Amino acid sequence: GITIEARDMFQKGYPTLVFSLWLLGAQGCLKVYPAASIDQIEGSSVYLSCTTSCGSVIWYINGKVIANSVQGLNILNLNQTWAGIYECDVKLANGSLFGHAWVANITVHSINAPEDQYAFIGSSINLTCSINMDSALINWYSSEDPTVNGSSSVFISVVSLRDDHSYICAVVLATTSVLKTIHLHVIAPPKICYIPPPKIVITSNRPNNTKYISVIFSSRPANSTTVVWYKNRVRLLDVANITTTLGALEGNTSLMIPQLIKREDSGFYTVVIENSFNKIPAIMRSSNISFELKVKVLPATPTNITIYQLDSVQLTIEWNLHPEFPEENASNLTVQVQYQNGHVAYQTTVPGNIAQTSLALFPGIDYTINLIAYNIDGYVVARPTQFTTLPAAPFIYSATIQRRNITAVSVFVDFAYNGGAGVTNLNISYRPAGSRLDWSLSIIVNVTAVATFSVHAGMEIAQQYGSIGQLEFKIAAVNALFFWSISRVFNETIGKCNYRCFNNHSSIS
Repeated sequence: GITIEARDMFQKGYPTLVFSLWLLGAQGCLKVYPAASIDQIEGSSVYLSCTTSCGSVIWYINGKVIANSVQGLNILNLNQTWAGIYECDVKLANGSLFGHAWVANITVHSINAPEDQYAFIGSSINLTCSINMDSALINWYSSEDPTVNGSSSVFISVVSLRDDHSYICAVVLATTSVLKTIHLHVIAPPKICYIPPPKIVITSNRPNNTKYISVIFSSRPANSTTVVWYKNRVRLLDVANITTTLGALEGNTSLMIPQLIKREDSGFYTVVIENSFNKIPAIMRSSNISFELKVKVLPATPTNITIYQLDSVQLTIEWNLHPEFPEENASNLTVQVQYQNGHVAYQTTVPGNIAQTSLALFPGIDYTINLIAYNIDGYVVARPTQFTTLPAAPFIYSATIQRRNITAVSVFVDFAYNGGAGVTNLNISYRPAGSRLDWSLSIIVNVTAVATFSVHAGMEIAQQYGSIGQLEFKIAAVNALFFWSISRVFNETIGKCNYRCFNNHSSIS
C-alpha cells in the first residue's frame, strides 16, 4: 500500500513518499530548538539550533535560504526583517537532501517610542513608550533626573531647559529586556543672556592685540540657530572677523567680533538671533541688540631718540616714525624737556612729518626728554630719554690793559667757566695795530681750577718799536673740550707819557 504521488507539498519538488521515508530515517540524527512559536521584542536577540550528525544544515526563513553549513543561528538586534517561519534541511555528503524540519515561528514586536520628542519651554508633555504585548512591563530611567527611575510613565507638567536630556524606556519580558533611548528636545525661542554696553570704544596703535565683544544668548535646538549681524542697517554676509560658537550647555552661544583696526569699521551694529527649527512653521527671532562701536587708532610711537650736542648749550634731537598703517600717522609731536625734578625746561611742537628739532639748554645739567605724538584719536608717549648737557666752555668776561711805564704795558684778564671743564691755559698774543703780521704769542698762563670763579692773570710787554703806536691784543682761554676766545680785540696806545700816566690803566669789557 505505498502510494507515490507527484504532489509538491512544500514547494520543494519532493514526492510524498520520499518525504515520509526521510522522516522515518531522520528521527535519530536531527534535533531542533526551540520548535515553538516565540514572541520577541525589536532590538532583542534569539538563538535557534538545528543539530545533526548526518550531514550539513541548510537554513530557511519563510522558504528562502539564509545560511549554509551552520547548525545554530544567533540573531542579534531583531527587527521585522527577521520575523517569520524558520526551517532547516539536512544535506548528506553525496549532496542529496535527507530531511526537513520546522524550527520556530518568531514574531517581532516593535516599541512605539520616537527617538526624539519635542516640547516648548513652559509647556507639558507625556513621554510615550508602548508595545503591543500584554506580558511586557515598561520602566523609565534617567541619569539626569533620578525621580523618574522605575516609573511606568513620565509626565512633565512644566518643561524647562533642565528637562532637555535623554530618557531610557526599558521594556521587560520574562526572558529578555530591551532599552530604548528617547531624547526630549526643549524648544526655546532665542533669548539674549548678555549684551555689550551701548557704546564700545576700542583704542589701539597695533592691530595684533585681538579683543572680543561677546553677545551670549540661549536658543534651542542650537543646531537650528543662526546669528544675523547688521552694520549701519546693512546685513553683514561672510564677514571674516565675525565668529559664532554654538555652545552645548543650555544652548548658550557666544558671538565675538575681533578688534577692528580701521577707523571705517566704526559704526552701529545690530545682532538678531534666529531659530529656524523645522517643527515650527515660522522662524523665531530674538529682540534686536544694538550698540555703537568706535575704533580709535593711535599714532605710531616715536623710536630711536638720538641727541646730537653741538656745544655746551646747542643740541639737536632726532627720532624715527614708522607707522604700519596710514591711520597711525601723527598730526603733530610735542618735544618736552624736563629737569630731574619734573619741571619743564623747554617745550615745542613740530608737525607730524618732522623727525628732529634744535634747542638750547643750560650746560652741565641732567635732563629728560619726552616725545608725545598726537592724532585725531589721541596720543602716545615715547619711552623717556635721559641725558646730560656738556659742561660750559671757559668764558672771558673782561680784560684790563695797564700802562706800567713809558715803554711797557701789562695785560690782565678775568675769565670764568662752569662745570668740570677746567681751563688748562690762557693764551695772550699781540701785534701792532692794523698790521697783517701774525700774532705773537707772548705768554701761556697755566690755570688749574675746579669751580666757577674768576682768575686774574697778566703779562708785561716792552715797547719794541721805539715810537708811539698801538698794539692789538687777542686773548683766548682753552680747556680739553673747547677753545673759546673773547669776541673782540683790545687796543692800547704805547708811547711817550709823562709821570701822570704812570700806573694809569684803561678797562675794556
